[in-house]
Amino acid sequence: MKKTLALLLALALTTSVAGMASAAKKKPKGPKPYKSEEVSIELGHSVQYGTSGTLVGITPQEFLNTCAIPTTNGFDAYVWAVPDEYKNVDALIESFGSGGSAGYDLDMFLFDESCGVTIAAQSGNVDESTFMAKGTAFILIHNFGSPTSPVGGSDPITAHFELKPYSL
Repeated sequence: MKKTLALLLALALTTSVAGMASAAKKKPKGPKPYKSEEVSIELGHSVQYGTSGTLVGITPQEFLNTCAIPTTNGFDAYVWAVPDEYKNVDALIESFGSGGSAGYDLDMFLFDESCGVTIAAQSGNVDESTFMAKGTAFILIHNFGSPTSPVGGSDPITAHFELKPYSL
């Protein structure tokens, strides 16, 4: 009887440890990939930073002054609030554009709740991608202008971004 009890106890302990190891291997699922709405950015320009080191432009300045979604959204940049399901998740973010007779060059800026820049993605590529840390509250996409024109593109472009949970 003691041997049977010891065998059952050992079997229960082994099953319990194996179950914990299996549970430890499972990573919690993050949110589903997210695609923002496609928006229009009416004006591109190549002047991005003033001598103060801050973003220049109508929409970026309104955003920085109010720390809220600007009423001029889409004039020369577009600002989105980070979707709730991504506010506390590390993610990969990619911005995509299209249109503009002279092309486009998107730059992306990520901001925290107090509208401090946390990341600036400005690689010179037409589209951008970067890491978005949890705690990011706002995304600003700006059309720096055409990659083939030093003065920037003047016609509207469309832009959107996509988010995917980041994991090692």
